[in-house]
Amino acid sequence: SLSSRIEVFEPHIDKWLPDIMEKMDIVIDNTCVDGYASSWQALNDKGILVCLATAHMGYSTRGCGVIDMDEMLRTYSQMKAKYTMSQTVFLDIRQDFKQNRIEFTRDLMYLMFLVEQGKIHPKVGEKVALDDVGDAQKLLAN
Repeated sequence: SLSSRIEVFEPHIDKWLPDIMEKMDIVIDNTCVDGYASSWQALNDKGILVCLATAHMGYSTRGCGVIDMDEMLRTYSQMKAKYTMSQTVFLDIRQDFKQNRIEFTRDLMYLMFLVEQGKIHPKVGEKVALDDVGDAQKLLAN
């Protein structure tokens, strides 16, 4: 199964990169800790790097009280991924949702149809009250 071939690595790049350097078929990077450099180095010759939009890169929100450092670094990394790294695709779910709302709605309706027909069985780890959704999302982000 696919899940048996998926590995999640810790943020300490020096602990895992030497073992997988140039060996990975696909790398999905949702943190952009180092501007996608380590993820790019992990790819084999035909590997694909999938860069997900990052919400927060861990820097202060304002440099010198004027510049939004997160936004500046996020934009730079996204441009680098899009225009200078071959074998790389960039995915920003929030932006795609805004631009393709009808397509996302259609896909969600189809998924719900498949659930109702019993053709897919979602795994639910935990249920939370509507009032706790914000807290649950924060836990998922960390």
